[in-house]
Amino acid sequence: MKKILFLCSFFLLSAQLYAAEQLVLETVTVTAQKFEQDENEVPVTMDVFTRLDFEEKNISDLKDISRFSPNFFLKSDNIGNLPVIRGVAPVVTTLTGSAGIFVDGVAMPTLFMQQPELIDAERVEVLKGPQGTLYGRNTESGAISIITRKPDNDMRFSAGGEYYIYDKSSSPYGIKYRASASAPVIENRLFLSVSAKGEKTDGYFKNLYNNDEKAGELDRKDFALKLRFTPSAASEIYFSSYYFDADDAKGKFRIKEGLNSTPAYTINYNDKYTQDYSGLVNSLQMKYDFGGVELVSITGYTDYSRHFEKDFEGSPLAQGLSVLDIDDNAFSEEIRLSSDQIGLRWIGGVYAYTQKTDALFDKTGIQDRRKTDIKNKNLAVFGQVSPEITEKFFMDLGLRLEQTWLDADMKRKFKTVSSKYSDEHDSFQVLPKASLNYLTEKGILYASFSKGYQSGGASYNFAFSDESLLYDDEETYNYELGFKRSFQSGKYKLSGALFYVDMKDKQVSQVVPGEMGNMKIDNAAKAHSYGAELSFDAVVTSELRLFASAGVTKAETDDWMYTEYSMITGQETTYDYSGKELPYVPEYSISAGFAYHSRYGIFWNSDVVFNGAYYHDGANMLKEDAYSIVNSKIGYESDRYTVSLWCDNLFNERYYEGSSMMRAVAVVEDSAPRTYGISLDYRF
Repeated sequence: MKKILFLCSFFLLSAQLYAAEQLVLETVTVTAQKFEQDENEVPVTMDVFTRLDFEEKNISDLKDISRFSPNFFLKSDNIGNLPVIRGVAPVVTTLTGSAGIFVDGVAMPTLFMQQPELIDAERVEVLKGPQGTLYGRNTESGAISIITRKPDNDMRFSAGGEYYIYDKSSSPYGIKYRASASAPVIENRLFLSVSAKGEKTDGYFKNLYNNDEKAGELDRKDFALKLRFTPSAASEIYFSSYYFDADDAKGKFRIKEGLNSTPAYTINYNDKYTQDYSGLVNSLQMKYDFGGVELVSITGYTDYSRHFEKDFEGSPLAQGLSVLDIDDNAFSEEIRLSSDQIGLRWIGGVYAYTQKTDALFDKTGIQDRRKTDIKNKNLAVFGQVSPEITEKFFMDLGLRLEQTWLDADMKRKFKTVSSKYSDEHDSFQVLPKASLNYLTEKGILYASFSKGYQSGGASYNFAFSDESLLYDDEETYNYELGFKRSFQSGKYKLSGALFYVDMKDKQVSQVVPGEMGNMKIDNAAKAHSYGAELSFDAVVTSELRLFASAGVTKAETDDWMYTEYSMITGQETTYDYSGKELPYVPEYSISAGFAYHSRYGIFWNSDVVFNGAYYHDGANMLKEDAYSIVNSKIGYESDRYTVSLWCDNLFNERYYEGSSMMRAVAVVEDSAPRTYGISLDYRF
């Protein structure tokens, strides 16, 4: 209750401050459909975050974005990020995700890689519902597009840092730093920008076994380079490169109960808990405007590597290590033509993609080592037209034809026995989209249907035969009604949607009957989700902005027979999981907040986020209760300087970022405690 009162007090104050000033909310131009449109005229449910939002809502990564995007939940633990949109989530052990994440039009192809920081970003667009027609594979729940800030004729420089303390008895601390510079090399022709940011902390976990206060240590660095060339008014070449590197300790999962349990923020590992990873995203965009028709080429290259070694069962017992090595690189090319002419907007293009992944998974305690080479190739053609029916009515009709070739080879050594497994799959997807849209004076109404899919893959950590090595595509079909509208001459914006998602051939991990506990990922389930979303923004006075959003989702399985194997008795038991709730789907997600900026430079930004109860597992045994988080920042801003004091998780709410069962015992990762910080930024 105190959290609600904390926020409501300011909302009541805002009513008293209201004045009839000529104020409007920022009009944002988006590229969700791969050409520029006013966000209020796009028949897609989406949340858009600009540089102003990054500042006012203290946003620096996708976890922060998810707090303000209803029905977008980001499971973010020491394994990595797992984006869940509208109840559609991948199996944790897959290499690909159900939501695509793009940086300047180039996909981050592996789930482990999807941990970008927002470094010199212009905006982030969160598109909800399948985006298969324009974005292709692995966008069955949605797409998150990060658009970086292009350098231009303006010379810019900024630098800043933060010092923060976790609210624990040992008072562990951390630092963040950032810098960015942009300038014209040749005025009106060639422009360059460079950016860097980093974070270093000992974390808030302690290993009781060796008294290590740095079990949750993090040392991360991010860099961005951008080069833009405009040889003529009709042409542009834009190269952006994003690189990150991190040493991120794995000492965060603890045993919750039983003989080897430990208190919150402590572990008891007798063996290693180390992890390092790095990633690179290169995007080369070339554009030429023929006068009404634009030609665009996007060439992408990504590279990612990850290595971790972790105490296998997280106790002082000598049970060996879990070792995972991932090396992945991918090349993509998209060429498209588009026209934004009145009466018939259209886009068409081709896409090609190749990816190579090497995965090593080793459980040293039981001497089970798997090394897998995975190759993906993809070719697609796509198009979308938007014919006008009347002055107000128009349609969006789109189609993508996508062919994928997947093959994998695994070498396994189990104790003294060596084996080789191989398999290959071809997949052909037809990805339609259709919407009927009505333009109002201040917005849009739309009804839409779309299809997406999560591509099949390889069971790099489970396979025990040729037949268990690969699994097939998972598909989603989305039905939606939505609206967007502005009010009071642009002072208020309101948007909302109702949706139903049908999930076919859902990828799940389960025991193979008759194989003595051997597991595989299989297309063995059907599921659905439905719900609603609502978002509201208002500029109340020249000094005060309010925002709020709410989402509800119900997601459950329709058909899933799960077999469990007992290591003790050697017996198999089959359970009917039909009707079970899907994991990582909060019943509701609500956020609300304000940004107050005084004419004298003093500012105060606060928000509260409510997440409903959800399960961490398909069996619905590991339930996370509802929780709420309050964040606040107060400070002073001038033309050159900004100094602020901030607090995340103001009321020190406790919950689990991750939870799983290991040998019938719950293993959890504690969320971050209350964190205080001070920030200082300089710019010109």
